[in-house]
Amino acid sequence: MFKIQLNELQKFVKNFFFKIFSSAFNAIINILIISHYSQVLSVDGFGKFNFLLIYTTYFLLLCSLGMDIVAIRSITTDKKSLNEIFGALVPLKILLSLSAVIIMLSPMIFVPKFNNFGWILVVFSATILVSPFSAQSVFEATKRLEFPSIVTIITQAINYFLALTFVKTSDDLINVGLIILSINAITALLHNLFFLKFYGKWKAHINTTLWKKFITSGIVVGFIQITIMMIHYFDVFMLEFMKDDIAVGLYSAAYRAMFMIIQFFAIFFNLMNPILFENYKNSLENYTKYFDAYIKFIIFSGYGVTVIFIILAVPFLDIFYNLENYHESILCFRILMISLFFITINAPLHSGLLSAHKEKTLLGIIIIQLCANIIGNFILIPPMGIIGSSIATVLTEIVGIVFYVYYFRKIYPVKILKHFIIAAITVIPMGIFLHYSSIFYVLRALIGIIIMIFFVLIIRGYTIKEVMNIKRMLFTFER
Repeated sequence: MFKIQLNELQKFVKNFFFKIFSSAFNAIINILIISHYSQVLSVDGFGKFNFLLIYTTYFLLLCSLGMDIVAIRSITTDKKSLNEIFGALVPLKILLSLSAVIIMLSPMIFVPKFNNFGWILVVFSATILVSPFSAQSVFEATKRLEFPSIVTIITQAINYFLALTFVKTSDDLINVGLIILSINAITALLHNLFFLKFYGKWKAHINTTLWKKFITSGIVVGFIQITIMMIHYFDVFMLEFMKDDIAVGLYSAAYRAMFMIIQFFAIFFNLMNPILFENYKNSLENYTKYFDAYIKFIIFSGYGVTVIFIILAVPFLDIFYNLENYHESILCFRILMISLFFITINAPLHSGLLSAHKEKTLLGIIIIQLCANIIGNFILIPPMGIIGSSIATVLTEIVGIVFYVYYFRKIYPVKILKHFIIAAITVIPMGIFLHYSSIFYVLRALIGIIIMIFFVLIIRGYTIKEVMNIKRMLFTFER
């Protein structure tokens, strides 16, 4: 009997397989649920749902306050203390979740718009109270993402069943909140069952040394996470107060569709974090090797995906929206997809700076982006509505790229321009084919990808030697 030892690439591919499968399943269920909610809640109710969901998400981040990232960094460098780290993390997050709920509900006292939501807002806030018990950070740190992937598939199936059963009219918005609460509770329960089986029993305890480490390191990361959320979702708040629920519904429809695509790239970001955290401390040579391969792949794949979905926006959105009601979302979606051109550079550099413990630098960059986003929305929403808000989102990523590149080059001079140019060239023939071809859009997209890969190899974006080396690493196992 022998145990196969996976190398770093094989672990990555294993985790990616589970994550991509669960994410694909999650995306399909989300499409069905969003399609269902967008129809039965009406555009107005769909706008309220998105507003409440985003508002709750801000306080979920306040509950974790960046401590999950700190826990991942701690576990990757000291796996023997896994149970102790998680046992200290949970009670601290419970205290923060109670504070977050109080702060979240306090505007009901003096803001009529919040008071009008009544018990619906209370139900949505209750989801925060179960979040401290999630063990997602442990599975990410130990590179065992098969467990949360299985949980995602189970809970999303339950989610869809509950949505069809209990959400049938615009008056059922409170049921949506109850469903989200139930799914979060089931997720936390299943996480802990897997934790118990594979890592043993954890015991909640107060560890002031760990708490100090979580808070001092996590607070900056937490503000980074909250500020990023504000960049991505503050548009919804501004549209809610500067326009109306219908504008929020139309913009949210476009943004949710775009976010589904970005979530697949988020798989890479999440998988790469523990690899970068571990190697930055242990081997700068491996760190640079992994990072170069990471950003190169993200740029090439990101540019291809961006062009595909901009050109094929109508058939894609038609999958889960009635475009007679959401027609204005089409142009909004296309503009939002342009931001992916820049996210493919910004997000890897963000991970790189985080792995190098440059949290304060990151926070400064993101605050600049947030200011640009707010100013852009204030200027563009009044004359252009949701189109202006989507343009502001793209400008925010453009502003960020200058600072990300400048500060990351102080760690090491990563080569981006070459990948940027080759990727931009190779999407041109693919885009021409996609635009002028009239075959079924899925087949059109697949042929477009093949065309891009062909030109990537011709222009030597990837060499045959690199491809063969990747193949060797994937299929060589150690006993």
